[in-house]
Amino acid sequence: MKEILKLLKRYLLKEAATLNQITDKPKAKRKN
Repeated sequence: MKEILKLLKRYLLKEAATLNQITDKPKAKRKN
């Protein structure tokens, strides 16, 4: 179970990172 939770956390962190990148790009464009 612990290994599965570790993989889930890693996957969620990756998804969150990609979502943050996508949302950060428009913000940067608006600032410019």
